[in-house]
Amino acid sequence: MQDELWLVVGDRFWQFAVDRKAITVSYLRGLLNSARGRELPEGRMVLTLGQGVSDEDIAEVMAMAAHAPHAQRFDFSRWHDRPTRASSYVSHKLRAENILLSEAHKLDDVTFAMELMLDDHCELMIDHQTGRHLAGVVLIEAVRQSMLVVTEGHYLPRDGKKHDFTFHNLNVKFHRYCFPFATQLRYTVREREVRGNRNLFTVEAQIEQCDQVALSATASMTAHISPVLSKIESEQATRSLEYHLAKLSQVVTTHISQQERVDEIQIAVLEDQ
Repeated sequence: MQDELWLVVGDRFWQFAVDRKAITVSYLRGLLNSARGRELPEGRMVLTLGQGVSDEDIAEVMAMAAHAPHAQRFDFSRWHDRPTRASSYVSHKLRAENILLSEAHKLDDVTFAMELMLDDHCELMIDHQTGRHLAGVVLIEAVRQSMLVVTEGHYLPRDGKKHDFTFHNLNVKFHRYCFPFATQLRYTVREREVRGNRNLFTVEAQIEQCDQVALSATASMTAHISPVLSKIESEQATRSLEYHLAKLSQVVTTHISQQERVDEIQIAVLEDQ
């Protein structure tokens, strides 16, 4: 009996798994619980991780596999090569399921590589998912997060000071569909300029799958020490609200004046009658 390589994906990608060498994580749980070996392929199932499988899913499946009736029919060895998810500190995300990337691995002085690590419970996958390919909004967010992960992890000092980011532009071009299996993000710093407490970056990013580029992007941003940006944000918020309320007041005043004029005309007409 020959071993067969199978892809395991999150349940949201069930449509991708139909009629392919792929199964959902829920289907895998069912196989592990089954006492009937005839439901399994003839050879061992060598399982490789795809997108959408959460950290909790992995822990639960591995615990089930330790006591599965046909544990010898499953090979989970490839699951141990899973990269480490980027931390909340460098990604600026509090919930692990919303962190889309692995830690950034430095390839040379200006180039970094990350793996896409999607979780079915990610905020962007709940309502933007076809079940067949990775949604464009998810890939764009991965590029945005890569700017944080690389900058916080490799360029800014760990001196206890919090940094905020201002994104100036992001230009994205889609080249092909991206599917729920191994996907890499390559990140290159094209320009960096330090101005006091500010770091200005111009970068390029590519999302690659099957040795082909699925998405390419260029972007620029500035990293600030938090109090600096907080002050600018606060002042702008105050000015914007004042303008908004003043404009509303003007509209309301104009509307009242117009309504009063209509009332005066109607009264005059009634008096004439």
